[in-house]
Amino acid sequence: CESIMLNLFVGMILDNFSFITDQVAEVEDDDWATGATSSQIKDLSTTFQKHDSGTGFVALSGLHGLMKEMAQPLGFRTKYNEVQYGRLERTAEQLVRAELNVEMRRRREDAAKLKPQNIFTCTLPKFLNFAPPYKFHGAMSFEEIMLTALYWRKPSMVPDSIKGVRKDGVRETVLMSQALIIKDFLLRPVAQKHYKEINKALVKHRDFNKWAQQDTHFSRYKADVSKLSLKHKRRAERNPVYRNQPSVTPQKVQTVELVLMDQPPANLLEHDSAVRTGQQVKFPKPSNGMLGFISQSTKLKVVMRFVDSRNAKTGYVSADISSIDWNGWVMHEFPHDSVYWPRIKKDKAGDEPASWNRIDFVMKPKIALAGQGREAKPVGSLLNVQGFITYLEVNDRGKPIDPQSHCRLNLGSFPEEIEPDYVPLTEGSKVWMSLEELEDCRNSVLQVIGYIPEDSTDT
Repeated sequence: CESIMLNLFVGMILDNFSFITDQVAEVEDDDWATGATSSQIKDLSTTFQKHDSGTGFVALSGLHGLMKEMAQPLGFRTKYNEVQYGRLERTAEQLVRAELNVEMRRRREDAAKLKPQNIFTCTLPKFLNFAPPYKFHGAMSFEEIMLTALYWRKPSMVPDSIKGVRKDGVRETVLMSQALIIKDFLLRPVAQKHYKEINKALVKHRDFNKWAQQDTHFSRYKADVSKLSLKHKRRAERNPVYRNQPSVTPQKVQTVELVLMDQPPANLLEHDSAVRTGQQVKFPKPSNGMLGFISQSTKLKVVMRFVDSRNAKTGYVSADISSIDWNGWVMHEFPHDSVYWPRIKKDKAGDEPASWNRIDFVMKPKIALAGQGREAKPVGSLLNVQGFITYLEVNDRGKPIDPQSHCRLNLGSFPEEIEPDYVPLTEGSKVWMSLEELEDCRNSVLQVIGYIPEDSTDT
């Protein structure tokens, strides 16, 4: 039966795609009235490759996205690059999905029949090649998806001989379609809950990104970092010794607890005053604010305040950072900012391996949560210490005078894999984040207010 189906399929290909051998006679037709041209087939192949992650297979969970990007008549994308997805398209997609599920079930049944019963039968199929050739049991190949879409989206191209053979399997496909409808209905509450959780996580990122674009100092710092990253990538393109230097895991992870405060103590030593007196500078530079924080935090508790819109309601917090080991942290000077950040990878091949310590911040909630108590929750890892200055006054000529020193702690999360300096990306490359990854991206900014003198008590 399989050999008959194969011969019929080859006949259909010869009947409908004979134009491939005659490139001169090709006439582009959006409806495939005279068959598909080689460029149209290439377009389908290119679209498929955007979804197969280089495996040659696409999971059935990604079928909807694939068909939305595929050009008509097999897909839903019109020649005007718009998605046409009405009742007929929805029904066709459901039937395509159902038939592919039927084929997947047949694979599992065939694999179960070949299931080894003892050591001999476990080893023998490997030599006799009895095992099914499918590498991805939850995904389908380009040929399988396109052929099934052709059956349901363009039946006029299917020879009558193949339609007769397929007649017995249509009933099973319809039953599978009904089963999938029931399954989707039962899973809808779970999907809606997951959808709300993702939206909640995305709202937090949206609020932070909106604030980050409006905040002068943060947006300036991010722009400088982007320029530096671009500079490193171009350097890596020119010289291979700078390419793809692997990041290293931290040698040690240190934890700092943030303690909520109603108000700072009355005798608080303000950050700007501590910088001027501690470093004996009258006109502080950006580096003075960062170095002043490192110096004062080794002996005094630090008072800070969340300044980003996402965490601004938290208010004031204090932290004891005196025991922190800043191993692997280095200073970098930008035009208007000085940052202190960890060296997570070496610059080029041949350099000494990077070694650094990670600093994680945690905080207990103000009110105990039901069933959880007041357990400390992660706030984020310290990405860098940012020092900068602002001016409160200008002189008669309009130039700023009396610079004020500031220091911020930018928190977030270090990715498991640091993006290399040189990665040749292909067109259509996408980056997907799971709910766990979204929730793990803890972005926040702490502004250093001052330091608590040793003879003072926290409020």
